[in-house]
Order: sequence, then C-alpha cells, then structure tokens
Amino acid sequence: MDGHELAYFLTAVIPAGLLIVMMILGDIEFDFGLDLGIGDIHLFSDAGPLGVKAILAFVSGFGLGGLIAENQDWSIGSILSGFLFAIGLYLIVLAFMRFVYSQRSNSLKTGNLVGQAATVTTQIPKGKPGEITTIDPDTGSAVNLIARSVKSSSPGTQVTIVQVRGGTAYVE
Repeated sequence: MDGHELAYFLTAVIPAGLLIVMMILGDIEFDFGLDLGIGDIHLFSDAGPLGVKAILAFVSGFGLGGLIAENQDWSIGSILSGFLFAIGLYLIVLAFMRFVYSQRSNSLKTGNLVGQAATVTTQIPKGKPGEITTIDPDTGSAVNLIARSVKSSSPGTQVTIVQVRGGTAYVE
C-alpha cells in the first residue's frame, strides 16, 4: 500500500468508524452555537445537510472512492472518483437520517389535544381510568388515550379533553 492508498484508506475508515459509533450510540450532539436554517431545514442539525453525520459520510465516501480508484487504476482519477463516491454516500446517509428523524417527530403532541372532542370507547368510571378516541389535529389519525373524568361516562359518549398529563387525558 503506497502513500496515496494509505491516505485514502484512513480517510475512509476513520470517519466511517466514527459514523457507525454515532449511529449505534444514538444522539451524540455537537453544538456549535449555530442555528442557521431555511424553512424547516436546519443546516447544522443532525439531519441537516451540514450535520456531523452527513459530513463524516462525505469524507468517508471520498476516501472509499479514492481507494477504489487507486487500486483499480480507473482512468477518471482517484480525486474525481472520491468526490463521486462522497456525494453518493453523503446523499444516502442524509436521506437515511431525515427518514429516521421524521419518524421521531411523528410522536403525539398532547398539548394539541386540549379542547378536542373525543368519544368514550371504554367506560370511564367516576375517578377511575377508561379510554377515549380522538383525532390528532396534526396527523388526522385516530388516537386512543387513557382518560379520567369527575363523572362516569359510558361508551359512545362525546367528551371534551380539558387536560393531558402523564399520558392520561382528563375529560368533561
């Protein structure tokens, strides 16, 4: 392995190792004190185009592409190959990170449910838990919640959510 191949190898392996460790361990945050963004895209966030994981993928892709080009004697050159691989791996990791973070953001925002109408699905005895179904205003999907009320409510009764605390809806 000559000097160029070793440089490309290290450029591929070290960032890839860091990227794998970061993805396995989960949220390791690097706060640069910058909050730049355009609309919903935050440039330096984990799922942003300049996030640490995306940059590690780009650098690792550059090393991988350069190493392959050096070993295969590709005519396009190792630097151009490195950039092509870098862009490809960068886009794959960025798409994966956006998918992962979009799944996290689909969690229920209980504050939006206050004032919503709901239907009792399992009887709510006075002061004891029952169950209600309501529509999440953000997603439009049905949501089942444990509910409590100061008065007894039978299945099919329409109620209003007045508070959500600790995953339990308090209804009237």
